[in-house]
Amino acid sequence: MIYLEIKGRLGNQFFRYAFARWLQIKRGNKDKFVFGFSNMKGKDAKDGWEDQLKYFNVQPYESSNNRLVYKFGNFIQKLLDSCFFVDLRVFARNDRYLRMTHARKWLGLLDRVGLIHNVEEHFDYKVPTTKNVIIDGGFQQSTYFNEIRPVLLKEFTPKYPLRNENKDLYDIINNTNSVCISIRRGDYVTVPAFNKVYNICTKEYFDKAVEIIKQKVEDPTFIMFSDDIDWCKKNLDLGCKTYYESGTDSIWEKVRLMSACKHFIISNSSFSWMVQYLGQFPNKIVVSPNRWYNGEMFPSYLIEDSFIKINV
Repeated sequence: MIYLEIKGRLGNQFFRYAFARWLQIKRGNKDKFVFGFSNMKGKDAKDGWEDQLKYFNVQPYESSNNRLVYKFGNFIQKLLDSCFFVDLRVFARNDRYLRMTHARKWLGLLDRVGLIHNVEEHFDYKVPTTKNVIIDGGFQQSTYFNEIRPVLLKEFTPKYPLRNENKDLYDIINNTNSVCISIRRGDYVTVPAFNKVYNICTKEYFDKAVEIIKQKVEDPTFIMFSDDIDWCKKNLDLGCKTYYESGTDSIWEKVRLMSACKHFIISNSSFSWMVQYLGQFPNKIVVSPNRWYNGEMFPSYLIEDSFIKINV
């Protein structure tokens, strides 16, 4: 069995699933999945805090509302998992760099006993030979699952058909040099702690990104997607053909529309990154910020070498 802790909203869920799916394939495609959703307790499903994988053609899985290592782990897994987190709490506390340093010391041992935790630096995970594997981590690096990208392109498709009201927009996306502009605001703007770390994709960033696209793409058609479409309409004047999502689409419809675009201007958002990853236009151009975080934080593996990067 492969047990996977699900945390975050769809972008984060996609990343976690992608790594678990890679592991499932490497282990011979024989393991069943159990996904844990204990992290969703007390959070608002209407704001995306729910199992959103169920809307896509992913592999079958069972669900659990328990912390998976406590519910399904063997004695050794439970013991080492507890020691791992005690070490982080005692010696690293809230220091992100110290947490990574201490975590790296544990990852190889945990891997051998079927516990896979993830830190934000790259780690060369081995395929555990244990009967059960328990996974918890963000795995926000394409190197962890690029090997199975064709599989993910199929499985990250919606179970439901295109909405009638979006047929015109979908035709425009498919029949023009469409450029998806993904603008993440929400808690990046309203929550002070998140604003301090993540609020880097300003109006100036998007203005520069649009100019780059205009230089590189003939007759571009911009399609804006955002959790704050009103802000986009009031603050971003692109000076050429621009269309906007309705703001009422389901998450799977957003994925369908966004990933169908040919080129991308992304925000520092896991969801924004993932939809460009699903884009299949062979000459795809992706414009991104040159860093994922404010301040002197470590670089992000999400910023690919192929991206056109704007200093922010």
